Amino acid sequence: VAGFVVASPAVATLMDCPVWSWSSLVEVANLQSLPLLCGIFNRNDPYQQLDAIARGHGFEAMLMPWDYYPALASTLGWRYWLSAQPETMATVELGPAELQQVHDLLHDAESKDLLRRILAFRAGADLAYSAVRSTEPQYFNDLTLPHGAQDRELVYLDVGAYNGDTLWAIAERAALSRALLFEPCQDNLQSLADGVAAFLAEHPGVEVEIMPLALAHRTSFGVLCGQGEGAALTLVADGTPQQGPLVHAVRADDLYPALRVDVVKIDAEGSDLACIEGMAGILSRSRPVVAVAVYHRDQDLIEIPRALERILGRQGYRYHLRQHQFNSFDCVLYAVPQP
Repeated sequence: VAGFVVASPAVATLMDCPVWSWSSLVEVANLQSLPLLCGIFNRNDPYQQLDAIARGHGFEAMLMPWDYYPALASTLGWRYWLSAQPETMATVELGPAELQQVHDLLHDAESKDLLRRILAFRAGADLAYSAVRSTEPQYFNDLTLPHGAQDRELVYLDVGAYNGDTLWAIAERAALSRALLFEPCQDNLQSLADGVAAFLAEHPGVEVEIMPLALAHRTSFGVLCGQGEGAALTLVADGTPQQGPLVHAVRADDLYPALRVDVVKIDAEGSDLACIEGMAGILSRSRPVVAVAVYHRDQDLIEIPRALERILGRQGYRYHLRQHQFNSFDCVLYAVPQP
């Protein structure tokens, strides 16, 4: 590794290598011979734009995450939507049969087009998709909560409540009676508590419960990898060494055997499918609006829609896909009950 390039360096060196800004690259000789690997976790700047900037500063060999991840997958482990074999889901037609079923499940042309372009993008065949974002606000929008459509106060279940930002967002579109906020990460809990306190000062009639738990498909203990917004959960099996802070992981159906909810939002950093499997009873009993992240793992685009279809069915629901950040991050599946 010759060095690192970032827009605004906070340090001069990293891992004994220099850290350059784009402007300081004039000090580096033979840029044309150096391959530049584009970082993986980036939802704010399209890869297409970064590629143009790099080439404008003299790089000729720009390697995108799908170019190098297959060779490094065993070392890097799970990294969001990347696949060690991206070509296996490059198109709907040539992918597994389940992928065609998901395509058919999606209700509108925009959703179907997004699915096709996401697959091509992740296989390196549609770099322009890196700049695509849908026009709707994330989670709570005219698909899920049309203005004026609610005739009563709603019960809201939030998995991955972070700092409470989505509680404020849903309250802008609907009146709430109760909100259940799940957040297992210790680094986020104080921010969440502060956010809820401020929220209750403006919405004193809402019953808000902060649950410092992770939701999963079985009740167990888990280890959080990382902290903050991107903390991911791994359940601890018997005899598995513990390499991080332990958190309680529970099935929502075990906690709430009779609960009915109106809106469910799930953004669980890779545990999204497990959360759905652990709340099948709540979902089938309540038939709520569901907004769930489908970008954390490469199979989420297949497994999560099919799991919701098994629980909620196809009749009486419309399924939509929307893209809310760049580079296929913050892609959300919406399951919306119809009157």
